[in-house]
Amino acid sequence: MTWTSLLPVWARALETRRPRPLFIDPFADRFLAAYAGELGTLPQLGVETSPLWEAVFYGVTMRTAYFDAALRRSSAPQIVVLGAGLDTRAYRLGLAPGVTVYEVDRATTLDFKERVLAGEQPTCRRVPVVAELGADDLTGLLKSAGFDHRLPTVWLAEALLFYLTPAQAEALLEEMSGLSAPGSVLLGEVFERPYRETDLPVEAMDDADAATWRQFVTAFRTSPSVPVPAAWLAAHGWTAVEVTDQVGLGRTFGREAPSFYERARDWIFEGRS
Repeated sequence: MTWTSLLPVWARALETRRPRPLFIDPFADRFLAAYAGELGTLPQLGVETSPLWEAVFYGVTMRTAYFDAALRRSSAPQIVVLGAGLDTRAYRLGLAPGVTVYEVDRATTLDFKERVLAGEQPTCRRVPVVAELGADDLTGLLKSAGFDHRLPTVWLAEALLFYLTPAQAEALLEEMSGLSAPGSVLLGEVFERPYRETDLPVEAMDDADAATWRQFVTAFRTSPSVPVPAAWLAAHGWTAVEVTDQVGLGRTFGREAPSFYERARDWIFEGRS
C-alpha cells in the first residue's frame, strides 16, 4: 500500500473538520495517524497553496457526498464496494443490520484497515473479500464469501474504473451486470478522457507537486475514455438514471469547482440493471 491510498482519507479528514461538512468520517484521522506510524510520514498536503491538492480534495469530497447519499437511500440487501480501500461506510452510514457490505480489495489494504478499526463495530454485516480486480475471479470469490446473485445489489466503483484498461473496465461492467438481479444499482465514476499534463498549471506548482501530478498523468494514461456515459453503460447492460460531473456536483452541494474540472471531466453516474 502506497501513500496514494491515503489521499481519499486525507480529503475526508479535511472535510470532516470543516464547520459545515458535507459528511463526517470519524475514522479518517485515525487512518492517517496509523499510516504515518507504520509506513513513514505522510507528505504535507496543502489545499490552499496547491492547484493539485485543491483539485484532489474537491474531487474526493464531491464524490463521497454523492455516493453516501445514494447508499443511504438504497434498500438493496447487498452492497459490493469494489477497490474498497479505506472506505468506512459500513461503520459510518448507519446501514441496517440486514445489509451485507462486501469490501473487495488487496489483502494488504484490508489487513491495514482491520488493524486500525480493531474494536469498532459496523452497523451492518461486513465481509472483506481479497481480490485483485481485473485479474482474479471476482464472481467466484464473491460467491464463496456468501454473495447471492439472486438479490438486488448496489455496486460501488468509486475511484476504480480509471485505474483499469478499457478492456478491463468493460469486462467488469459486464460481469457485474451478469451478477445483478433486477433492481440492482451501479454507482461509479469514469473520465471523459485520460488526464493531460496541461490540465493543471504545472508552472504554478513546486517541484514535488509537479512530479506528483506527472505521476497521476502517467498512472491514468490507459484509462477508459468515455465521452457519453449513458451509451457506454447501455452497451454493457446498464441503464443510466443519473449522469453528472464534478462541476454539477459542486452546484448541488454549494461548492465552487476548481477550474481543473472544466478541462478534465470526471463523470459520476448511477445505472440500473
